[in-house]
Amino acid sequence: MASRDSGISVVVCGSGNISHVLAGLVAGRKSTTLAVLVLDREESEEWSKAAKEGDFTLTAFDADMNLKDTQVKIKVVTGDPARALKKADMILLSVPVELQPSYLEAIAPHVEANMSIVGLPGQLGFELQCYHMLKTKAKKCCFINVNTQPFAGRIVEYGKSAKILSREESVTISVAKGNSKNGKDPLQVLQYVLGEIPELRLYNNFLESAFSDKCIIGPAIMYSKWSKWDGKPVSKKPLFYQELTQDGAKLISDISDELMLAAKEITKQKPKLELSNAVHIFETLKDEYRYNIEDDSSLLQAIKTNTAFGKYPHPMDEESEGKFVPDFTHRFLTEDVPYGLVILKGICLLVKMKTPVLDKVLAWCQEKIGKEYISGSKLDGKDLKETRAPQAYGMKSLDDLITIIS
Repeated sequence: MASRDSGISVVVCGSGNISHVLAGLVAGRKSTTLAVLVLDREESEEWSKAAKEGDFTLTAFDADMNLKDTQVKIKVVTGDPARALKKADMILLSVPVELQPSYLEAIAPHVEANMSIVGLPGQLGFELQCYHMLKTKAKKCCFINVNTQPFAGRIVEYGKSAKILSREESVTISVAKGNSKNGKDPLQVLQYVLGEIPELRLYNNFLESAFSDKCIIGPAIMYSKWSKWDGKPVSKKPLFYQELTQDGAKLISDISDELMLAAKEITKQKPKLELSNAVHIFETLKDEYRYNIEDDSSLLQAIKTNTAFGKYPHPMDEESEGKFVPDFTHRFLTEDVPYGLVILKGICLLVKMKTPVLDKVLAWCQEKIGKEYISGSKLDGKDLKETRAPQAYGMKSLDDLITIIS
């Protein structure tokens, strides 16, 4: 790992909107060396060619919140993991969750002790997947899971320019440091790379993040709206958040109640494990969206009046002109279930906690996406290996999990 005197060496993995923005940010930081790793050959060659032709332009907010263009040089864009990771301090994995395994597999032979690997965002279970795929190297690395996208950005011209559209004031992160001995504090490095805003807010561990995660909201709203649907097309796309019913809000709350009971049981079994930040979903929303929620008198109103959620319709397909049916291939089911609900179910099972409400929603969701994760209350479906549940990685006890997250 590079010494402090040689500055910070950062690898940005990916070629999408956020990867472009991150590349621009890193390249613009003093005493920082950047390499961009793009596994897709055509995309890697196209970006590399653009980098050789001229500077990269990043449009970002300055200290006065004004948008400003900054020209930077991106010197290394490669599809070779060995070249990209040479002397790396930090690896920013800014690819969709379904692509994370391919990048982890590619970089695994070249990961060295004391490197930091950051999921931006990593989504629930990122640390577990890293440990599983990096095997014996994992305990000597630091894994940081950024729980939400720190900003919204878009590519203006591929390989040449990108723009930050908006940014979060703060984002929560969880860290699994293991036995790594980083010469540079990984959190300080990440904050430096991202800038003063968003502020990084640290959970004590992965479990605090998991129990407070918003991944329960989307599947629960989908279940509430469509579990009793008669199959007939509708003439209007219902609003996803603003048309949430009291029953739907109760469903979300009931799932969160089950998770809070599991957190309580974990604390009972492991009193030294800090879970003070594992809070009910209502508290999570009130804290994270304290400047966006217009009415926090109830969970229902907190969701319906949260301006950050926007007035988005339910994901729908137009079956014929003016006639719509729900789209069950949306990320609310295809991502928030295998990378959300299934993981939470797995954690609860490690402490033998029953979760009838979670089970009900999970069973309906898996049927809609053609998967089998649970049968009854058991997490033993044929598609379990596709998820990040602890059981998918052979964990059978709370001790197995704590070994990783501590």
